[in-house]
Amino acid sequence: MRKENTIILLFIIITLMLGYLFYLSFIFTKNRCCRKIDQLFIKTIQIDQNKRNEETNTSYSIGSSIEISTDKPASNQRSSSKKYIIKNDYKTVIPNPDSLKHIYQTLLYHINPIKVTSLDSIFNSQLKSNKLNAKTAVRYTDNITHKNIVSLNDSSFIKTAYTTGIIKYGVHGEISLEAFVDLPVLLVLKAGKEKLFFILILWILTAVGFILGMKKTKQRRLTLNQDAVIKAEKTLIINESNIYINDAIYLNTNKFLLIRNESTIPLTELLCKVLSLFLKRPNQIIPYDEIINEIWGEIEVKGQERLTQTIKRLRNNLADCPEITIENVRGYGYKLIIKA
Repeated sequence: MRKENTIILLFIIITLMLGYLFYLSFIFTKNRCCRKIDQLFIKTIQIDQNKRNEETNTSYSIGSSIEISTDKPASNQRSSSKKYIIKNDYKTVIPNPDSLKHIYQTLLYHINPIKVTSLDSIFNSQLKSNKLNAKTAVRYTDNITHKNIVSLNDSSFIKTAYTTGIIKYGVHGEISLEAFVDLPVLLVLKAGKEKLFFILILWILTAVGFILGMKKTKQRRLTLNQDAVIKAEKTLIINESNIYINDAIYLNTNKFLLIRNESTIPLTELLCKVLSLFLKRPNQIIPYDEIINEIWGEIEVKGQERLTQTIKRLRNNLADCPEITIENVRGYGYKLIIKA
């Protein structure tokens, strides 16, 4: 039993370790998916911006100030194409390309606004192309007019889905964009299938080893029990009234006495009957139900409780005979052990 308990304990420990490793791998994979989603949404905004720019077919120039010379005819200042000029009212020099990008976004905001459904469609396509086939939604907020549009009318989805967070759009953050993506467990498992599958294989191998180990231990225990029974049966001598355990110890079933070295241990008829049953099957596990049926007949409601009390009294009587002990095999039955 001790070896079986050790095997069970090792299996539980290994299972907990692999379970924790599986959990960490799952969280890592989910975080990786979230980072990928964030990157793809930024890419989607850029794709949508390029698309809207192509639709407008408009040229533009950006500067801190624009002056038109009066020395030349006005006709020289005209262009055949439509041109937009954005003045820097704050009289500052544009520090880096990101500022130019924001100004460009503001320009498109005025001449060709974002279409939420189109942006969501592009975002969904980007996810699918990266093997993230998930339900999506995009929230568009116009911070100038305080207009709020969501591509999907599903409030429960918005509350539970992963969100990229708010992305400001334009020079003064005229627009706020936010994407929502459903990340079910199956999608995350599929994304990290290599690592997660490896951990699952390790657990399966551990489970197989546990089953084989338990089976081998049980078979070995049964073999030892059989050997012990054969050995005990060779030493036992049974006649009509006496069961001889060895030269010094025997049970008198007529007088309900256990004789040991000329001293007697009195037993009740019930205790004598139970001890006789054990002595006829020494060093062998006898199931609880079998003992109850043999002693009291059909199993009754409180049969287990009655058996427990009887074994307790029998053990007390056998305290003066250390050569005989009764062991409880938890969850199965009792076994009488005869010491040499």
